[in-house]
Amino acid sequence: MTFTLLNTVETYTRLQSFETISELNEAVKEHRQKFCDELTKSALAILDILARYACKYIGVCYLSKAKIAEMLEVNIRTVRRACNTLETLGIIKQYALKRHNGDCRQSSNAIVIQASKGNVLPQCPPKETLAKTSHIKNTYDTGKRETEHQADVVISLKEGLVTKLPGAIKAIAPFFQMDELYRITGTIYKAKAAVDRNVSLEAHEELYRNTLLSIVHALKLGKIQHLHGAIYTAVKRVTRSIEMKALATVVWCN
Repeated sequence: MTFTLLNTVETYTRLQSFETISELNEAVKEHRQKFCDELTKSALAILDILARYACKYIGVCYLSKAKIAEMLEVNIRTVRRACNTLETLGIIKQYALKRHNGDCRQSSNAIVIQASKGNVLPQCPPKETLAKTSHIKNTYDTGKRETEHQADVVISLKEGLVTKLPGAIKAIAPFFQMDELYRITGTIYKAKAAVDRNVSLEAHEELYRNTLLSIVHALKLGKIQHLHGAIYTAVKRVTRSIEMKALATVVWCN
C-alpha cells in the first residue's frame, strides 16, 4: 500500500537535506561543476531557482513547476524535463504531495536538493519512510524529536489498521488520516448491519470499492458536505441491492 505525503510542516521538516544554507550552497556549487557538461542552461537556471527558494526548509523547494516556468519565462514542459534530468543525475528528488486540508487534492511537489556524493551532509530520508504524516503540531525546540516520534507512531498505527481492513476500504485509505479512516470503517459496518450484517464486504469487494471511491471522488469535487452521511446512505443502498438479488435468486431457484 502506497501512502500519500501531505504538504504539512512535518513533511517539509523531515525532507530537509541540509543543516545550514552554506552547506546547501556548497552542494549546488559542486553539482554545477560536476555536471556542467550534462546540464543545459535552462537546467542550470532551474537548479539556481530551486536553491534560491529552498531556504525556509533547507534544501526543500515547494514552488510549483508552473511558477518556475513563469519566473524563467519558459514552457512548463522545459521545467519538467529539466527536473527529470536533475533527478536522474541524483541532484534532486521529487516528492508528490497532496493538500492536508481534507480534500487531498494534488499540491505542488516538494523538490529536494541532494548533497553531492562523498559529502557527509545529512541525506534526505527515503520516500518509504515518509508515509502519510499526521497533523501533530511541529516544534523547533527540544520537543521536536518527541513530536517526530509521535508522528511515526501514528504512521505505524495506520499501517497496522490498513492491513486488517477489507480490500474495499483499503482502496480509500490513502485519502484519510488514521482517526478519520477508523470512523469511516465504523460507519460502513453500521450501515451494512442496518440492512444485513451477514452480507460480506469481501464477497462483494468490487461493488463496495467502486461505491466508496465514487464518494471520495464526489468529496474531492466538493459535491458532498457530510461524508459519513453519504457513506452510510450509499453502503445501505448497496447492501440492500445485494440482499434483494440474493432473495430473488432464492425465489427463482424455488
